[in-house]
Amino acid sequence: ADGSAGASASGAHAPSAARVLLDNVRERMRAAGTADFGLGKATDFSLGSAHGQSNIAVARLLQSVLLALLEVEIAQPGEDALDRAIGLYATHTEVTSLLRGGGKDEGGKGGKVAGGKAAAGGSKGGAPKSAPPSSFPLALATSARLLKLA
Repeated sequence: ADGSAGASASGAHAPSAARVLLDNVRERMRAAGTADFGLGKATDFSLGSAHGQSNIAVARLLQSVLLALLEVEIAQPGEDALDRAIGLYATHTEVTSLLRGGGKDEGGKGGKVAGGKAAAGGSKGGAPKSAPPSSFPLALATSARLLKLA
């Protein structure tokens, strides 16, 4: 009845256990913010410490989960799904910003991460290597706005 591809051949109306779990994760992630994962402007993202490396791993994992949930939300019918997707996109953008330089920079070295490498040592003799551009979030935001206008 919900239009999911996981409906059983017997026509049962109860959602599958996997669908219930996915819906639970969707609800909880929509209510969570970066601070709920211990990430913020004061967070250490340096590669020189175990804590900084752990924060990077948490941030990257959070980005992956948010992108997966964005795909799920975009596949849902209705304007509410687009609003939820835009909210998830905002959180993803915030995490990306933190990884690109929003974390604390201890002593001017290694606190900022760009493309998985410390920005202070990203490239010799020039500007730090920037993270590869992610066109998916940009395309998603544009698509969501266009669908909302239609």
